[in-house]
Amino acid sequence: MNRIVAHPGACRGHIRLFLRGTRTRIGTARFAIGGGNERPIRVPLTARALRMLDRGARVSVIARARATDAGGRRLAAKASLTLVGPASR
Repeated sequence: MNRIVAHPGACRGHIRLFLRGTRTRIGTARFAIGGGNERPIRVPLTARALRMLDRGARVSVIARARATDAGGRRLAAKASLTLVGPASR
């Protein structure tokens, strides 16, 4: 499992998913995580992304997260992920 982790202190921000190699956004979500905790963030996908996954395609995406911690510091993280549809599992 790939994770983007922000360390201690309450953290608020958003995460966006883009098709790899494009500027096409396929999902976005806001989050708030208490200090010292980590949790998965559910990101609703666009209809286009869901169709691609339903057809059995593996979708390469870039996840970009921006957040602000309890001290007011801005954080940014980026990770490369592959989404797998139910037919490909």
